[in-house]
Amino acid sequence: MTKLNRFYVFIVAMLITQAAFADDYKQYAQTVRDSIWAWDKAEFKNYNVPEKYKDESAVILALHEEVYATGSTRIRYTGRGLLGFGLNKELNYMHVFRKMIKLNDKKALADNAEIQFKESDKTMGYYSKTIYKNVIGVRVIKPNGTIKEVDISEAVSITEGKKDKESNKKLAVSDLEVGDILDFFYHEEGRIDYMNIPEQVFTFASKYPILSYSVHCELSKNMTNEYRLLNGAPDFTQSTNEDGDIVLDVKQTDIAKTPESKWLSPYRQFPTIRLCVLYNSNKKIYKPLTARGKGLHKNLPPEQILKDAMHAYNGSSYYLAVKTLNKRIKKHLKKNPSLDKKQLAEYINLTLTNEVQLYNTIRYKTYISTLGALFSKYKIDYKFGFVTDRFDTRNQDAIAYWDYFVVLVANQDSQVFGPPRYRYHIGPYASYEGETVQMVTPKTFNTINFSNLEKRQSEMVIPVSSADQNMNKTEMTVRLAEDNSLTLDINRRTLLSGHQANGRYSDLITAADWRDSVHTWLGEKTYMETLLVKAAKNKKEIESHEASLAKIRKEKETEAKDEIKSYHDLEVKELKEHSFSALGVTPDSPQMIYDVKYTLDGLVKRAGNNYILDAGKLIGSQLTLDESNQQRTLDIYMPYARSYEHEIKLEIPAGYTAENIQTLNQNVDNACGAFISSADIDGSTLRIKAKKIYKHNYEPAANWNKLVEMIDAANNFYGQSIILKKK
Repeated sequence: MTKLNRFYVFIVAMLITQAAFADDYKQYAQTVRDSIWAWDKAEFKNYNVPEKYKDESAVILALHEEVYATGSTRIRYTGRGLLGFGLNKELNYMHVFRKMIKLNDKKALADNAEIQFKESDKTMGYYSKTIYKNVIGVRVIKPNGTIKEVDISEAVSITEGKKDKESNKKLAVSDLEVGDILDFFYHEEGRIDYMNIPEQVFTFASKYPILSYSVHCELSKNMTNEYRLLNGAPDFTQSTNEDGDIVLDVKQTDIAKTPESKWLSPYRQFPTIRLCVLYNSNKKIYKPLTARGKGLHKNLPPEQILKDAMHAYNGSSYYLAVKTLNKRIKKHLKKNPSLDKKQLAEYINLTLTNEVQLYNTIRYKTYISTLGALFSKYKIDYKFGFVTDRFDTRNQDAIAYWDYFVVLVANQDSQVFGPPRYRYHIGPYASYEGETVQMVTPKTFNTINFSNLEKRQSEMVIPVSSADQNMNKTEMTVRLAEDNSLTLDINRRTLLSGHQANGRYSDLITAADWRDSVHTWLGEKTYMETLLVKAAKNKKEIESHEASLAKIRKEKETEAKDEIKSYHDLEVKELKEHSFSALGVTPDSPQMIYDVKYTLDGLVKRAGNNYILDAGKLIGSQLTLDESNQQRTLDIYMPYARSYEHEIKLEIPAGYTAENIQTLNQNVDNACGAFISSADIDGSTLRIKAKKIYKHNYEPAANWNKLVEMIDAANNFYGQSIILKKK
């Protein structure tokens, strides 16, 4: 056989192998299940719960993970070479997660009765292909030892999008009861081109006690394998296999439960191992210039990771349409010659943000370099800043360059700018507050000079906003509906400032309204104003634009109803109207003002000739703490300091008096929070005022009782009713 014929045979064999990986899923899945169920691991044969855990909602009897990662060079279609085939480096990856959990009560049963998974995933590139093939297995072990394997074909598809594309599958575990043991695994295998495997995170904590948690990894000696231990996590033992590859093992037993479930920062609080397996020898996978070579690297110095992040940013491109932005800035300066540098920086940032939101054309690093280019042009001093998210890793615990976010710190470190993190909103990112930003004076808008870097480095702590700066104020008028006295007519105005404007309320803004608001602030005509200049000529465009706006606003009604449900925890009876008086997206009008009118059932009950009104519920649903959260051992990471104010005016119906209003008077004010409320009558109006304050974005665990005191006062108020008594 000639060399050419042998090559053809090899190509055919290779294609058959790849087809088997892609198509014969049923046989493949059964082989995987048979292999994992046959594990000879003592912890998965132990069905007994220690006496000290008998009263726990659930107990994880065994938890085990395995990770395998090897790199190889394979022949694959690349569009180059003979018949379009060539050598292509790929990463072979497998991850197995298996958990066996004893369910002791109905809550644990409800929390574990469904399993979501994805059978396969595929990413296609021009000359590359990444395939993930996933298998799950589920067994129910009865108290008498009987083992029943669940039929995975019972899973139903979960779809999303207009085309109902399958995103996941959901399996309701049949015949699962209190007292049973749920034994399940998730097996993921990937053949990956031009990418690293997902970061592996092993967390030695759970809301349930864990009797045994173990991890086994086999990693190619030719990979760059880096890991970091966080918060007292146990360390791997290291060895090698017969191929000389790196073997890592760790096991911990009898791990106490972590009952806290709210206001956590897991990478800063839970014992965790973060493992990155990097294919740094593959030249087609991005890596910073400072990337390490093959082998095993433990707990790298944080300064090294910071340099990785700086190199990852270095040389970022900038927005090619920057000339358009320059024209706007020059025009604005001509109209406003007295602008100081801080006002100018604010204007430039919003101008760039407008471009990003409008055209969605700029990536994160490009935003920073473009802003830097503009600041340089207008002689605004700035530095590059590298900061971690307070709900992610600490600076000193970073493991990879992607742990850092890049910001610009301008005007003698008094302003911090970054890309918009929320739709239709301008403002600093709350999760950077209180974090130390590592700064460096740049050589140019997208270049860092690494020679004598220490001389150009500095740091600062990003200021923390106060509760008064992040205000959610509600002004509400309420009356019993004329046609049905058990229904309330409600007019509610919500005024939001700072971080409170992000999220649910910013989602109610339409793109057109946002653009109009920003263009007006920029001193430019809105799209409709431009059309109206030549109204006769643009008649069709005007009609089309108005029709489009009407359709969009109609679609927003669903979100407006969702906001009402979120506020009251009740379905709205009728949405009458909703609108924004101010969007709060420009520096001259930073407060968002949202108005909504609706009718609501469920807060009024008849009692003979009288009415009972759940007046406390007019301040909206409140955070409740179950019994397990009354005590706390972990520190408290809240999104930001914030306050909520309510001014409610209830029209007392003619012929009635309001009684029991004294129950609406509460007063708790301590170092961590406050809930203060009062009620009085002014003529035929019952006036209710309430204020709830979270004074800080962080509290040590020792202060938890103070927060509980405030939260309990709010819930006590929420549960109060008044009587509208017939005279």
